[in-house]
Amino acid sequence: MSFSTYKIATVIGLTALSVGVSFIGCSSDDTSNPPPTQDGGKDTGTPSGPQQKGTIVSLISPATVAPGLTVDLGGKTGVTDSKGAYAIAPTLNTPFFMKVSGPNYTTLIEQEWSISGDVERGKTPVPDIGTAKLLAAGLPGLDAAKGVLGVGVAISKTGTCTSEEGAKIRIDTGTVADAGADGGDAGADPSAPRVVYFDGPTARGDQSLGVKKDQTQPSAIIYNVPPSDNVKVVVTLTGCTQLKDSDFPIADPTAPNLKYTGKIKVVAAGDVAKGGTISFGRVFLK
Repeated sequence: MSFSTYKIATVIGLTALSVGVSFIGCSSDDTSNPPPTQDGGKDTGTPSGPQQKGTIVSLISPATVAPGLTVDLGGKTGVTDSKGAYAIAPTLNTPFFMKVSGPNYTTLIEQEWSISGDVERGKTPVPDIGTAKLLAAGLPGLDAAKGVLGVGVAISKTGTCTSEEGAKIRIDTGTVADAGADGGDAGADPSAPRVVYFDGPTARGDQSLGVKKDQTQPSAIIYNVPPSDNVKVVVTLTGCTQLKDSDFPIADPTAPNLKYTGKIKVVAAGDVAKGGTISFGRVFLK
């Protein structure tokens, strides 16, 4: 491995961004400022119809809320209040990529989903600029024109697969130079997507082992991913099958009114040291 443990520990910060959305929402005693109006960015009072609710928090300190960030649900936007909370009524049964952005924070793009009723999304951690600077230092060869993607491998209840242990992840770019082992290894194609598997908050000591058992937050991070509105993440594991496009949409196990479409969007990361943009997506095995 060419990554130091210190640098890899900073990478976990990036990929932990979205996996925290299923956590219990944070609480705060700060009631000094009421939440701003949130309906497509217009000052029209309380959002009407079923809502997606959640809290944006600091990655480094999840107890620290992130007020003043814009949350975009398919064009319906809101600004987090003094508690970091948002409540937005998106167009029902219409897929969107959740986007979180604002001054002094990295921009986050979640994979595509739709809602059919009220959804409590819980905490979504986002790194601040200081964390982003550490991240940039921990991704050698990061191409600002390509994307950074955190991947979580999940087990679907629809099949016989019981564990993600040993799964291998790659990006299907349509070329021979698809993402393979740790891109920091000698001889790796510098233009290809690079994969790092995790063991808790650090990289696995032996990257050839693939995904670690119960390591879903995140399973891996891939960077230098070609931007696309439908990135193809391929996961292979003996005895398990990855859900196909035709298996979607599927409901989130903790939020049945939310359904994933299977699409993952990656954009150019830009200058990560100044915040940049990252994405997160889940892939399912059965």
